[in-house]
Amino acid sequence: MNHHLPRNGAAAQMVKALAAERGVKLRGCGELHREVIRVSKEAGDDEIRLLWQSAISLHQNFHGNWLPPEMVEKNVEDVRKFLDKSRRLLHRVTA
Repeated sequence: MNHHLPRNGAAAQMVKALAAERGVKLRGCGELHREVIRVSKEAGDDEIRLLWQSAISLHQNFHGNWLPPEMVEKNVEDVRKFLDKSRRLLHRVTA
């Protein structure tokens, strides 16, 4: 497993699930980020990309612990919203 994937895990796993529905296996961070862009564009919802960036920020904070607690709390809320939006997109893939 690529150790550079976001530590929050849930957001990364959701992106992988969305890709898997299309028969795509993601290998590494770059592919994960590109999939988020694809999903965001396909859904016509740029907020998905922005919410994903909160997950990335939490991952970076895991290694550096530089975010103030209030920022961490808000980013966690963003990740929950990302998961909710993404969950609604699961099983809507057309071949």
